[in-house]
Amino acid sequence: RHHGIHKDLICLLWKIDEEGRHNDRPSADVAKGTLILFYERLVGLHPEVGDEFTKNFAYAANPNGTEQHVEINDDDKSSDCGKESGYGDSNDDINLDKERRQQNGRVRNAIKRRRVDKKKEHKPKDNDDVPNELDHITKLLEVYVTSARGNEAYNNKYMSHYYKLLLLLASRHQSFRRRMLSHDNWRWSLRAFVLGPTSRGSGPLYDVIFNGTITYLVKDAEFRRVMLLHLLAPQTCDGGKRSFLSQSRLETASLSLLHTIFNSERGSTGEEDNAISIFIDDEHRGMSHVSASVIKFHNRLDDEGGAGTKVGAPIMVVLKGLSLALECLCMVLSSLGLNQMRSLMTEWPEVDDIVSLCTQIVTRTEAEWSKSLADEGAEERNLEAMRIVSHATEVCNIMASEEESR
Repeated sequence: RHHGIHKDLICLLWKIDEEGRHNDRPSADVAKGTLILFYERLVGLHPEVGDEFTKNFAYAANPNGTEQHVEINDDDKSSDCGKESGYGDSNDDINLDKERRQQNGRVRNAIKRRRVDKKKEHKPKDNDDVPNELDHITKLLEVYVTSARGNEAYNNKYMSHYYKLLLLLASRHQSFRRRMLSHDNWRWSLRAFVLGPTSRGSGPLYDVIFNGTITYLVKDAEFRRVMLLHLLAPQTCDGGKRSFLSQSRLETASLSLLHTIFNSERGSTGEEDNAISIFIDDEHRGMSHVSASVIKFHNRLDDEGGAGTKVGAPIMVVLKGLSLALECLCMVLSSLGLNQMRSLMTEWPEVDDIVSLCTQIVTRTEAEWSKSLADEGAEERNLEAMRIVSHATEVCNIMASEEESR
């Protein structure tokens, strides 16, 4: 049992967070960050603390794995979230004589028995709100985070641990995981720190959000649907003109997420609502989004000084992006039946451009590749170039087979 300071500390965190949200405290608040570090460590070492928290301090798991009531306020003066807390008069306890203490104890025990009997009639589930209590889970999911450049060092040092705490709780509590994955703040964080223009492309905060998203794309089918639509949503990037997949910015995270979605649903292509069916339908036109990605990376292959150098992008980002985009096309095309392929050809306006581009890749000379890859880190770049050629060849072969079948 960890009530008392544990609950007071979490309420203090909410108070500090709310003040930061209203600019009454700095957004890079070390006190807030330190409390987050403390809680990540505490929950990691003591799973029962996470149990108490995710049950809103109403119930906790006992050693036998069943639920028992663990907290009853002694009187109306007890400190609680949303009330002013502090130290009382130390003489209050000293002046209570033995008879008064015993009487109070009998009253508290009677109240506790009645409350426990009522709880036995209906024990709340993990997400049931406790009357007159804050929803601590919502407060945690809505902790104030800003993507301002001035907070970059603070976010990497402290807020990366906030997301680690979320993922730790999600790994242990299914009900918390459902709420976390369905909450808009997770998708906002993914956009702000991984997929969108404010992302730095690497670092502790980037890594924990990206890797956490990958983990649950593999495990959670509903989350895959939500994220697929998120990646395809129009009016997301470039002034409301493009999606994450088709944005002009050179990044590979969106394609890695898409690749994970497709790879996690191998064998489910016969289902009407599988990821690929949603991806290629008339409403979402995913092939056009990925085609735009293929084209933007291919356009940077021949930059003077190495792929991507004209726009300041690392060579490996260009190579990996092109490889992932082409592989995603292959995964879609290879999963379709003959009738689906024929239907897709009439709804994919970029198909001729992609076939032409893949043909160019397959026929590139060694000298052209050498110019694109430059000299540094040749082995890793050569392997990625080989993958690009392999995927482009597969696209050409699939399209040639489709042409012959007409």
